[in-house]
Amino acid sequence: MRAKRKALTPLLLAGALLSGCTAPPPGIAEPLPAAAPVRSTPAEGSAPPGGGWPGADPLAYPPGGTATDHADTGRCDGGSSAGVLATIPLDHRPIDLVLDAGASTLYISSELGTAISVVHTGSRAVAASIPLRDRPYGLFLDAERGALYAPLAGVRVPGGAVAVIDTERRALVRSIRFPDARWPTDAVIDPATGLLFVVNSGDDTVAVFDSASGDRIRRIPVDVDPMFVEVVSDSGVVLVAGAKGLAAIDVRTLAVRDTLPMPSGAMAVDEKDGGVFVANQGFGTVSVVDLAAFEVVGRVAVGGRGPFDIAYDAASGLAYVTGTAHGELTLIDMAPLKIVERIGGADGSRAWYGAVAVDDTTDCVYVADLEQSAIAVLERRS
Repeated sequence: MRAKRKALTPLLLAGALLSGCTAPPPGIAEPLPAAAPVRSTPAEGSAPPGGGWPGADPLAYPPGGTATDHADTGRCDGGSSAGVLATIPLDHRPIDLVLDAGASTLYISSELGTAISVVHTGSRAVAASIPLRDRPYGLFLDAERGALYAPLAGVRVPGGAVAVIDTERRALVRSIRFPDARWPTDAVIDPATGLLFVVNSGDDTVAVFDSASGDRIRRIPVDVDPMFVEVVSDSGVVLVAGAKGLAAIDVRTLAVRDTLPMPSGAMAVDEKDGGVFVANQGFGTVSVVDLAAFEVVGRVAVGGRGPFDIAYDAASGLAYVTGTAHGELTLIDMAPLKIVERIGGADGSRAWYGAVAVDDTTDCVYVADLEQSAIAVLERRS
């Protein structure tokens, strides 16, 4: 199970489409040097003004380090398995959430704010807030290196940037500058090469950076109205999803290898069987794409205005999908492509259009509840 999850809200999607109206001509490829491996020391001067530690090596500590209040891992209990077991209140509407199961931590970006909320899943309470210089959108967690990446876009940072956060110290340590960004919405790192791929939604490109130095390596045009990105390292591809299609970028050549013309949104990877589950956002369906053949091999109708996010639990073979009919959370058995359950909240009326993550260490499922400005906790299904 991957720690990273994506779910950009309907309001964010509308903003991204508006920003695209001022997009520049298609991006250009830059000379391609050899891809550098991930290094722990950022480039000199890469920390933003007022942030980071001058002269420090922010990520040079043993992986897996956790904060002192992470001792209680908790279990998913305390209520009926049919409904919400607990609600974690926030002071903002959540855009995206990413789970660090090993550290019992959720990181949550805000629809309007300029900070990331840190939630301890054991105590089910907000433990900290990490201030940033602008609005964070889709989050990516590199749990092995203890780094959280957040694309920033707004009025404070010209163009945009990618914030790099030390998860143990819960602090911004540097920014990867992206001065010509047009609404950067999502990011991912290929662990095999250390390359950082950032979706540049406003001009239909993906920018590729050396995650250690922050240097930009290439700008790849992807004609899919991109919003989401996912890496499948074993297959050597980065997948880019948007309203017009699903594109596969070859991580060796940094060129688009293939494109599927279908409405695409958030993705979940089935690493065992070499497939990817794609939320056909706005069309009420989930598609199964065979990565080797790069073709759709199955589809299930879930209804609703989404789906907006999908999390796959490989142990049970179940996919958790938000933004389905009536805003429910829909559970799909992905082997027969059969809907097995729909969950509408504690009172049956709660609508869930946000992000979802499955924690297989505590048997919990976390769902961003936009209407309640909270995170709902449910019991993981087996």
